[in-house]
Amino acid sequence: MVSSAKDIMNRVRLVPQDPDWYIRNSSGKKLGIWFDEPENPRGVAFLSHGTLATARQPEILKIKQALLAQGITVISFDASNHQNYSEGSGEELTWETHLQDLKDVTEWAKDDGYLYLRPKYIVAGRSLGAFACLQHAANNPEEVSHVIALSPPVTGKKTLKIFEKAFPRWEREGFITMTDVFNNIVRTPYKSTAKDLKQHNLLKVAKNLTMPVLLMNGDYDSTTPHSDVEELFKKIPVGNKTFVTIPYADHFLLEPGDMELVCSTMQNWLEENLPIQPSANKAIQQLDL
Repeated sequence: MVSSAKDIMNRVRLVPQDPDWYIRNSSGKKLGIWFDEPENPRGVAFLSHGTLATARQPEILKIKQALLAQGITVISFDASNHQNYSEGSGEELTWETHLQDLKDVTEWAKDDGYLYLRPKYIVAGRSLGAFACLQHAANNPEEVSHVIALSPPVTGKKTLKIFEKAFPRWEREGFITMTDVFNNIVRTPYKSTAKDLKQHNLLKVAKNLTMPVLLMNGDYDSTTPHSDVEELFKKIPVGNKTFVTIPYADHFLLEPGDMELVCSTMQNWLEENLPIQPSANKAIQQLDL
C-alpha cells in the first residue's frame, strides 16, 4: 500500500532520547551517537537512518532491537544536516555528507577501541542510510563483514529523475520544501543536490561487495524502485547475497507486518551467516517487535 504524506506524519512516532555521546565529524559538526551492547556481544554493527530522519525512529529502533537480539553491539547515529540530534542544516544535506558521516563514526569507533577485538563490522541502514552502507562497504571491503540494506537508492541520477517528476518546478524555482520527521520545513536546493546525486552510482562499485549482503525492498516502492534494487542485486558478485521482497510495501513500511517481516528476515539471515551463540536464543524469543 502507498502511504500519503499525511499518513506518514500521523503514523511516524519518534522515541526521544538524548545521544550517549557527541563527536565531531570531519566537517566539525556534532554528531549524536547511541551505543547499545547486549550480554556477551559477538559483533558490532553501525546503523544508519534515511533522509531527514533520525536514529530514534521506530523503524530504526526495531532494526536495532533485532541486531541486539542476535548478540550484536549496535552503534547508531544521527547523520549531520538532517535537522535531528546532530548539527547541520537540511539545505546542506547530500548523499556525500551522509556517507562521510558513516565513515567518521567508524573511524571514531576504531580510535576509541570499540573495534579492538572485532576489527571487522556490520553496516545496516535504511534508504539513504542503506546507500551509505553499501557504498562504504564497497569502499572498505577489508573492514566490513556483512551488509544489511533496506530500500537503498541505487543511482543518484535515477533518484534525481524521480524527484524531478514529483516536483516539476524544482529546477526552475531553485528549491523545494520538504518536511522532516520532526515536522520542520526544510528547503532542498536543486543545483547542489543535483550535482551531488549525479556523482553516485552503486552499480559501478557493486563488484566490490564480496561480503555477505542482504537487500530488502518493497515491491510498491516508488522512491527506490524494486527493479533498481533487483538490478543492483544482479551486479553483486555471485556468492553469499540475498534479495528479499516486502510484499505490497512502499518506501515507508508503515503497514502492519512490514517491519516485522524486515526484522524476522534479518534474524534468519544473520543466524545463517553469523552463527548464533546459545546464550542469544532466549533474547531472540523475547524480542518485542
